[in-house]
Amino acid sequence: MQISAKHLLLPFKLFINKSGANYNQVARLVDLKLMLDNRRKLPNSGKKAAPTNSIFRQGLSFVVVGIFLSLMLLQTNDPYFAIFLFHTMLIVMNSITMLAEYSVSLFDPRENNTLLPLPVNGQTMGWSRVMHILIYLLVLSLGMMLPGIVFSYFKFGGIIASLFFVSVFLNTLFTLFITVYIYLTLIKLMDGEKLKDTMMYVQVALTIIVIVAYQIIPRYFMPESGQENIIHPNWYFAFFPPAWFTSFAVIVKQPNLLNGILGAVGVAVPVASIIFISKKLFYGFNDGLIKMAGQSTGKKQAVRTKNKTSLWFTISKTVMGVTKQEYPVFKLIWSLSGRERLFKQALLPVLSYVVVIPAISIFVIGDMQNVEHRYITFLYFTIMSSSMLPTLLTIGNSKHAKWIFYSLPDVRPDKLFKAAVKVCLSKFFLPAYLIISLPLIYFKGGSAVLDIVAIFLFNCLVAFMIQYLQTPYFMFTCERAGSQGGGAALKMFVAMFAGIGLGFLHAYLTKENVWLPVILLISYALLLLLISKFGFAKRYNWRYVKNANNAF
Repeated sequence: MQISAKHLLLPFKLFINKSGANYNQVARLVDLKLMLDNRRKLPNSGKKAAPTNSIFRQGLSFVVVGIFLSLMLLQTNDPYFAIFLFHTMLIVMNSITMLAEYSVSLFDPRENNTLLPLPVNGQTMGWSRVMHILIYLLVLSLGMMLPGIVFSYFKFGGIIASLFFVSVFLNTLFTLFITVYIYLTLIKLMDGEKLKDTMMYVQVALTIIVIVAYQIIPRYFMPESGQENIIHPNWYFAFFPPAWFTSFAVIVKQPNLLNGILGAVGVAVPVASIIFISKKLFYGFNDGLIKMAGQSTGKKQAVRTKNKTSLWFTISKTVMGVTKQEYPVFKLIWSLSGRERLFKQALLPVLSYVVVIPAISIFVIGDMQNVEHRYITFLYFTIMSSSMLPTLLTIGNSKHAKWIFYSLPDVRPDKLFKAAVKVCLSKFFLPAYLIISLPLIYFKGGSAVLDIVAIFLFNCLVAFMIQYLQTPYFMFTCERAGSQGGGAALKMFVAMFAGIGLGFLHAYLTKENVWLPVILLISYALLLLLISKFGFAKRYNWRYVKNANNAF
């Protein structure tokens, strides 16, 4: 039996009513959104996958991530160290999920035509959208933190475990409402196309800030020597939100003035954010949604009349080995991908992982003597982006334009989907990858070209494998369901763990002999050839594709 949102949102009833919203309407709208999410197509689900409880299955999957983190902390006897790590990971996961996934749900204009004419005020609409996202974030957060809560219960006692549980709730509220605050502020200041473009760039910037902070904070604020890891909080911990919630959780075990102040901040900031946003920024939310759907009021852009293909298009076509049969589709998807705003809005934050993780590793590694080997390992983290490309390709507002793909003359479905993945890899992933892989040539010399090519082939292999395994929905035709957010974040974590092993293997081989990675290069190339040339041809046929897309 499904629990009604009216019961789930009871802790927020006072805030909702005081802000001028209608609590019953908020609950009903959230129930409706959850029901619609379960009916929407998910690119990685089977055709007959059960639509119910998908978010809870994803929450259980995140338990595995939490177990790995708990195993890493078995030797520590410092509750501050352990809980600080958990809260840092939680903020990163929630921020990435919010920026890359749920920002679309927050300002999705597609339901405006239905809701705006109804007697539903801006506060009610704002609360319904935020609470819809909060339910997903809480399920995923509790899933990932559950092993840590159990770990802290047996390691540090029931009181700390209970406070840790409450701090997870506060952490999730903080991450959600600080992101909502940024977006709603932008909506107040801008409109039309300028607003949409700015929001995309803000997403990228915030994603980079989160990842950089995650790379730096554990190295500079956690001890790396001695038999035990012991953290002694200092005044500058006040600038790092994970410290607020950690101090709240350990205040009973480590009572002092600083922990008391930081713990109070950890409670006050989320509550103050809820009150401020609901009383100030939710007013006029309807007008903000209209702005999102409207056109820019600024100067009109000059119409482009050039039809010549760009130099990068020609280079990409050659590098990706686009065949004569794939060329029409390759060119079509190349053009369409530049027009799909939902696709780009989801893609740009994901691409930032390609650049940030390897780049920041240069500055945080203390031993510069072996930096080239570690940098090779970090280059494998680009899999976090390439693994997302096939799913992102399905996102867009072109669900009524599927006929275009059926009307292409003499194009087999396997060529269609292979060409689409090649576009995404060459047009978006490859430029970022080439920029971030150039430092390896500086560190290692000319032999680094072998490593760069091998790792790029590995990313291509991962992208093609995921495209092969997922349901073949047409490009830019799927809506964004809220239940997709947890799956996307989970995929990133799984891809990251998969890349770590191969990254260490690659670094070990190149350390033994600079030419040994050719073994990996050949292996990746052969597997890529097998799945691209034979796997796709065997799996994809028009009957299978039409059934997946509900076409007749």
